[in-house]
Parts: sequence; C-alpha cells; structure tokens
Amino acid sequence: PRRDMALVALAGPAANLLMAMFWTIVMALGLNFAENTQSWFYPLVLMGGAGITINLVLMVLNLLPILPLDGGRVLSSILPPAIAQKYALSENYGLIIVLALLYFGILSWLLSPPVNMLRGIMYQIAGI
Repeated sequence: PRRDMALVALAGPAANLLMAMFWTIVMALGLNFAENTQSWFYPLVLMGGAGITINLVLMVLNLLPILPLDGGRVLSSILPPAIAQKYALSENYGLIIVLALLYFGILSWLLSPPVNMLRGIMYQIAGI
C-alpha cells in the first residue's frame, strides 16, 4: 500500500509534465508557422507558453514535501513507518504552511528555480 500510494501521488505531477510537453509542441508549431505577432498562428505561441508555465508550476508545487501535497505523500511512503506516522500528523497544517509560504514570498523563491530550469530544458529539446 505504501508503494502504491507513492505511485498514485506521482501520477499528478507526471500528468502535469506530459501536459507541459504537449504545450511545448504547440508552442514550437506556432513559432514555425507564425511569421510575426500579427499572424493567425501567434496565439498558439502565447497559449503554449502559458500552458508550459502553468503545468510546470503545478508539477513543482505538487512535489513539495508538504502533506497533503503529492510530494508529501511520496515522502511519507518512503519514510520508515514510525517516522511516517509522526510525519502524517503534520497534514492538518499543510494548507496553512503552503499559505504562509505564499504570503511571505518563500513559495515563489522555492518554485522559480526548478520551473525555470525545466522550462529551459523543454525549450532546448523543442529547439525554441
């Protein structure tokens, strides 16, 4: 059950990664067909950029090791049972922790480097 919980928790971030890859393809196609910003294909570039960013932010956010986020579920499933049980008690405060990180600007500080790195990798792979 612990392994299966981790696999189920990883499904959400994996889906976000797949959607970000899809939007990278959309953006690359838009850039190939758009001659300028007035082109009919330019909205594909804008939608692709937004889709990439949104899905990467959601993926990285979900991988934070804070319960009830997916990263917290994964961490809980790989910790020894006694420690995992104590860690599970923090789930009641997970939303408060995330909101505090957001309020104090720490969340963007945590999310920006991995999101920017992943976005750069996707752009390089797509030749953007």
